[in-house]
Amino acid sequence: MMKNVLVLEGNVNVTPFIKARGYTWTKNALHSDKTGRTKDGKARVDKIADKLTLSYELGETPVEALAAMEAVLMQQTFHASGYGVTGSFSKEFYCSSFAPKAAVITDGHEVWESVSFTMIEV
Repeated sequence: MMKNVLVLEGNVNVTPFIKARGYTWTKNALHSDKTGRTKDGKARVDKIADKLTLSYELGETPVEALAAMEAVLMQQTFHASGYGVTGSFSKEFYCSSFAPKAAVITDGHEVWESVSFTMIEV
């Protein structure tokens, strides 16, 4: 059984459309203004928190599914759950980029591929 790698709020499941090797999971440290270097060059680190940056690349995606994803991703913030390096997660995010590429658009046929987007933990 496949794990749900990404489910957006409203039960919008992105998992079936994620390309092989199309998921990048990055943890970024946030530092206070006390972080810097001393006069001898030694780092002084005051870490506040770790936040996730998740990037996805989708394969061929039906326009209806893509529209449902965009409706969530374009909100100010949204809830998402899924699976990553440390196991399951359930967090609040915002979308920093959303870039669908059209393969074919005609009156009777619409195919989108190589959709990419990045979400950053709030």
